[in-house]
This record gives sequence, C-alpha cells and structure tokens, in this order.
Amino acid sequence: MVEQLTSTSASEGAKQLSRRAFLKASAIITGGLQLALMMPSIAQAEKSEDAFTSGAYIRITPNNQVFLTIGQSEMGQGSLTGLAQLIAEELDADWATVIVERGEVHSAFFRPNAPIQVTGGSGSIRSFYMVLRQTGAAARQMMLLAAARHWNLPIGNLNTKDGMVIAPGDQRLSYGDLVSDAGALKVPDLLSVPLKDESEFRLIGKPMKRLDIQEKVTGEAPFGMDIQLPGMLTAVILHPPAFGAKLLAFDSTAADKAPGIKAIFPVSEGLAIVADSYWHAVTARKSVAVSWSDDKPAFDNDVQNKKMMELALQQPGLVALERGDQRGIFSANHVSAQYDVPHLAHACMEPLNCTIQLRSDSAEVWTGTQFQTSAQQTVASVTGLAPESIAIHTQYLGGGFGRRSAQDFIRLAAEVAQKFDVPVKTVYSREDDMKAGYYRPAACCQMAADLDHNGSLVAFQAKLAVPSLVKHTGLKFLMLPGGVDSTAVEGLDDHSFPYQVANGRVEWVEHDPGVPVWFWRSVGASQNFFFLETFVDQLAAKSRRDPLEFRLAHLEEKPRHRRVLEAVASAARWGTPDAPGVARGIAVAESFGSVCAQVVEVELQDGFPVVRKVVSALDAGRVINPAMVEKQVHGSVLYALSALYSGRISFEKGQVVEDNFWTYEPVRIDRSPVMETLILPSTAPPGGVGEPATPPLAPAACNALFALTGKLVTSLPLKGQSFKLRHSI
Repeated sequence: MVEQLTSTSASEGAKQLSRRAFLKASAIITGGLQLALMMPSIAQAEKSEDAFTSGAYIRITPNNQVFLTIGQSEMGQGSLTGLAQLIAEELDADWATVIVERGEVHSAFFRPNAPIQVTGGSGSIRSFYMVLRQTGAAARQMMLLAAARHWNLPIGNLNTKDGMVIAPGDQRLSYGDLVSDAGALKVPDLLSVPLKDESEFRLIGKPMKRLDIQEKVTGEAPFGMDIQLPGMLTAVILHPPAFGAKLLAFDSTAADKAPGIKAIFPVSEGLAIVADSYWHAVTARKSVAVSWSDDKPAFDNDVQNKKMMELALQQPGLVALERGDQRGIFSANHVSAQYDVPHLAHACMEPLNCTIQLRSDSAEVWTGTQFQTSAQQTVASVTGLAPESIAIHTQYLGGGFGRRSAQDFIRLAAEVAQKFDVPVKTVYSREDDMKAGYYRPAACCQMAADLDHNGSLVAFQAKLAVPSLVKHTGLKFLMLPGGVDSTAVEGLDDHSFPYQVANGRVEWVEHDPGVPVWFWRSVGASQNFFFLETFVDQLAAKSRRDPLEFRLAHLEEKPRHRRVLEAVASAARWGTPDAPGVARGIAVAESFGSVCAQVVEVELQDGFPVVRKVVSALDAGRVINPAMVEKQVHGSVLYALSALYSGRISFEKGQVVEDNFWTYEPVRIDRSPVMETLILPSTAPPGGVGEPATPPLAPAACNALFALTGKLVTSLPLKGQSFKLRHSI
C-alpha cells in the first residue's frame, strides 16, 4: 500500500465505544475472611460489599493461608515483600503462610498524599508504612475479638503469634478457624487500632526471604513480555528517525506481501506493523519505505547542545535558594567551575511492551507499568472508554528506573489495539527502547564560592540549565513556589542544600531543546550531587583541608549527614595511606528521605579509571528488610557506575546514535567493584532505598580521581577522557 498522509492526527476517528461500568468481583465471600485495605479516610466509610471485594485487602482462608494484595509494582526492588512484611507484622501472621497477589487499579492503592497509584520516587515503603501496619493490626484485632467471643473471655487475656490466637492454658485457635466469625465483624477504625511497639517486631527489620524468589527462579513469574493470549497479534512501531519528525508518506507494498502481516497503518508516533509474530512484524518493518519531515531537536549534536546550555546560563533564572547578601561576596579566595552531563537512557533489561484486548464496552491491559492510574487514563483517552471499564493487569517489570511510568508505549499500544477485535501486544525492540526517547535530561551547571581566611565557606552560587520534568510529565505538584521545578534543583534548593553558608544563591534556567525526558533513577539528584560534591572537594583543596574534615565542618546542623560520613569513613579507614597507584574519594547525598555517603577507591588501568571498591553508609530511617536494602544499594552503585564509565545518549544530525548494549554499555562483571554496605540503625520514619545510593557514586569516584591525578572531572562520562597519575602518587 502507498499512502500520502495529511496533517490529521492518526488517533482521530477513534470509534466511540459504550461506557458500561467495569464488572466487579462477586460480593459473596465463601469460606474466608476478606478485609478491605483502605486509607484512613476511606476506612471510616460504611462497610459495604464493594469495600470487602475491591481494592487492597487481606484474605485469610480456612486452611490458614494469608493472601495479601499489594497495589505497588514489583521491578526487582522488593516492594511486594517489604509491604507484605508491614501487614504480616501487625497481623502476627506466620510468614510461611503469606502469599502476595498483585492488585488492580483502585483508589485504595492511592498514595496517602496524592490521588495516584504509582511506584516511584523510592516511595512504596515510605508512603504505606503506617496504613499497612494499621490494616494488619485491624485484622488482628478482629481475630482477637472473634476468639474472645468464642471462648467467652476478655480480649485482654488473649495474645497472637504466628497466625494463632492464644488463650490462658495454651488454648489455641488458628486464624483459619476464625475466618467465619471474624468476617462478620465490623472493620475497626484504622486510626484507633493499637500498633506494636518496635521492640516487639518479629518481621520488620529482619532479612525475610523474598516472596517472589521461587517463581522468578523457576521462570513462572509473569513479565509483560511473557503474555500469550489466544489469537494474539504482535505489533512493532517504525519510530521517527529524529524527535519531532512526522510521517509524511509510506509505501508498504513489499511489506504487505511478507509472511504473517495483518496490517500496516499510521499511529501518532510513526507507523505500526502488525503480524502474527514479533519476528514477522520486525522483519517486515525493514521493507517499508517511509518519508519523514525534517523536524528534529534544536541541536544536531552534543557539542551544539552544550553550547546552547552555556548560552542559557547567561540568561536570568528562577531563584531556588537565596540567603544573605549577594553584593560583592565573590572576591578574593574565589573558586569556580562549570559542569555538564549528557542524556542517559534507562536501559531496562526487559524492553517496553504492552498487550491490550479491546471490547465494545471494556478493555484489559497487560503490561509492566509503574503508573497504573495514568495507564488507565491513557487507554481511556485513546479509546473513549470510561476509565473504570479498563482493567490494568500489572505484570512484573524487567527494570523500571522511572521509564515505565511514561505512557508512550501504552498510548501506542491502545492506538494499535483499536483496529482489532483480538489481543495485540505492542513491543519495542531493544533499538526502539534506546532510540525512541524519554531520557534523563542533559544538564549544565556553573558553580562559584568564596572561602574566608580560615578556609570556611562564606558564599556559594550555582546556576543550572536543564529541562523541566514537571512539564514533560505533567506532575504539577512537583513545582515549587515561584515556578521552580523541584526535580531540576534537587539537592540545591533552599530546602535541600546541605551545607552551612551565610550567603548563597541558586538559579534554574529552563533549557528544553526538544528531546523527550523523564524521571531517571534518583532524578535531579543524580546530576546535582555530581556538580555539588565534586565542587566541595575543589573547595577543600583550595582551603588545604581534608575533604571529610571540610564537609563535617560545614554540616554541623545536619546530624544525619555527619553520621553517615563518619560511619563510612571509619569503615573505609579514611585517613590511612592509600596503596600505590590508588586513591579514595568521598561524597554524601540526601535524596528521597535518606542520606547516603560513599567512599570509592579508584586506580588507573591503561589510563582508564577503574573503581575497585565502594563502601556505602546509608541512613534510611526504619529499615523493613535489611537484606533487600543492601541489594538495592548494590544495584544503585552498579547503575551509577554504568553512567560514570560510559553512559551517554549522543546525537548526530539530530538523531540518537546509541541503539543497543554494545553502544550503550552497562558495567560488566569484570568491572564490578567490591561493595561493602553499612545500614545504620534508626527509629526515624522509613526513607527511600531504591535510589539514594545512586547520586554519591559519581562524585566520590571523581574525587578519588582528583586525588589520584590532580585533574578535576567536570564532565561525564569518563569514557574518552585521559588521565595520568600525579608524580607523587
């Protein structure tokens, strides 16, 4: 087929479908207790059939199995296990009987502070810590009350342990024995149920075995790419060669004759090729002749983009931090530097995919998404269906890092599915995944500071040029007063800048060259702490003070920062002589409610820096599962190390160059360092653990390089840069 396209949107003319309400589960509960997990405001509503059959819940069967439904996405970070520990702890369940199920889209899974069901920002445990404990405690209270009535004893005479209610004389009833009587009781007010004292914890704070290990080891764990449905077709997308380019015309004459091809048609971001298998679709794609518009980003290559960012820094910016007197403070003993970082891909191990079955009045979606609410709304906007008629079946995610909260692949899958009355799986190839957008933004930063005669910081100034993730994501609640994007200034704004300084100013200039950007693991903290913490080492050198000493002297009002720095320095034996040809660097960063410090040991191998060892100290507040926290720290280190060594999405003629793991290289096992992790005990509320160990890695490594070579690293990645040992090393 040869087709010339007009400017009409490919999504126009979508068929109008009925809006019948989505069928809900039966209200009849047979042989078990099913307790709705609701936010405190919802929990006080009148008990109804819907409240006991929808949303998150605890379901206990007569054979004493405890089913916990969790609404958060599982992408390797351990959310299903950690959240289950919270419920099971207060329920006093036997961990061996706990089974976790993934929930659908429901308001019961909304975060307490926002009406969205999303997994991101290292927020799963932080957001649901109290409400899940309260839910488990409410179910336990119902078991106690049912047993008290059964034995005709005061409830205060009873106790629970491992899924049993225990009475004086060692009388015992299992939760399974009590499901019928407990199920007839009114659900207690979550805000009034008593919670355990932390000294009584048996599961919280313990390295419990992950609940998803067996099915992942056996291959039974369902990822989005694994979905197979009767009659299912597979679609691939021929994406524009440059961001902003539009499809003008295409000739699919040759592709139409290829084996298994069902249809080839335009979609909002390119051309869809649908076939009976992925191989048939992706092979036929190569034979489609296409014509694109000349639209592209505002730059041809990375050199041009850097120059554009530098020009942007000459413009007035929005103020994110302002302290003291800015007049005449930058004079003698002045230090300055300019930094830049490139676009970065998320590089999830599982490429993006989404399967959709559309019906006249409903839809089912199978995908690995971090943002269920948005996924439902996206499909609704494309199809015309009511959001509540669209079921999102969240699968395991083969990596997320923020990328799977974007909606491009779900929107395209919905556009494709509209053409068929059978399920269609839309798949991004690895190359599509790399080249089709949604990167960590490139950024440029200028920093300047003054030290007094004692080597103390008296003035600080920073100016950033970076796009607005709020504009790209639509999440307006992330905007600070005055129109400053909080993600652009993480670690540098008035709330999060860690160091004591009487005079300071931080500005943000929005620079958006037309490349689609998104949240990346640790978001703005990933680049801003590279800028700040390498600059702090430059200040320490100027003041002739040890980098650790300089930091501690300027963190007197930050006890958590001091604590992790002192802990990591002790563990890494900071201050002892380095081995010949080796140097150590240190950095600290606060993000997502946690503070992480790292000491990184670096040597040169044939002129290229190699990280030999990383010691991390993490204050993440109350830790739920220390084994999973340690693994998240290790994963964060390796993710950051990949970006440090060679991570870059580069452009030539406005088009992305990198297309697979041989051009966008993750760190290989032979370059993986020895890792030692200290998880500091704390009774503070839980902080995030999936991201906070990412930001300090690059600056700590670059500070080690500064000590080793005398060269200040101001640009990443390290690949392509040359380094030589100092003569004194």
